Amino acid sequence: MSQIPVEEALKKILEKIHFKGVEKVSLGQALGRVLAEDIVAGLNNPPLDNSAMDGYALIAEDIATATPDSPVKLEVVEEIAAGYTAKGILKPGQAMRIMTGAPIPEGANAVLMQEDTDKEGSFILAKDRADIEENIRKAGEDVQKGETVIKKGVTLSPAHIGMMAVVGRSQVAVGQRPTVSILSTGDEILELDQKPEGPQIYNSNGHMLAAQIRSAGGLPVYLGIAKDTEKDLMEKFESALKADIVVSSGGVSVGDYDLVKASLQ
Repeated sequence: MSQIPVEEALKKILEKIHFKGVEKVSLGQALGRVLAEDIVAGLNNPPLDNSAMDGYALIAEDIATATPDSPVKLEVVEEIAAGYTAKGILKPGQAMRIMTGAPIPEGANAVLMQEDTDKEGSFILAKDRADIEENIRKAGEDVQKGETVIKKGVTLSPAHIGMMAVVGRSQVAVGQRPTVSILSTGDEILELDQKPEGPQIYNSNGHMLAAQIRSAGGLPVYLGIAKDTEKDLMEKFESALKADIVVSSGGVSVGDYDLVKASLQ
């Protein structure tokens, strides 16, 4: 088996890679997985026009002339908290106390932030004007129904998880994780629970590879250590081939006991 450049070896490996299959997982298990479907919003976000500020929903034309020196007086007829809708319809000369995220009441076309008002009993004094739709977040401003918010093929990040929650997805289709057999070789290699005798070393490669495989999204299958004999190597490799990918460590140089290449041939 002749040596080849790393780039060529990687190219040969990638040519053999294929998509294993699809499985459904919960949103809580989706981080780091490869998305196998487009995520399409089934609803607008926000679902309704809502307030971007704590303040007062009102009719912009009512306060077109308002200034700090000449405020406009409006009657406060209702209070709207986030998650609730107004009971009535706003009329000229009125305002409704509104919290950030609360739906804009019918009849209102602007929100004046609280800092631009003074309270006077059941009335407010509006000290500044407001443009139409000022401080109003429109329905679908962040996400529109039917919009593809995440395309398949991406590795899911915390931001992707958040976006899927925004559109109400509790489960998602992802690529199945490949199983990767890890086989370390060499008579000088020990398991971590064994006591070294002479020039022996612990199997650091096997555990490092398992960690790398997990971080890349794979499922490591640790097969232990194969002795420097063709018989043991072949038996271990036969077991390793049950996985999607096999990674071996050691035994590939030109020494008399480097038998991995011969065993594979």
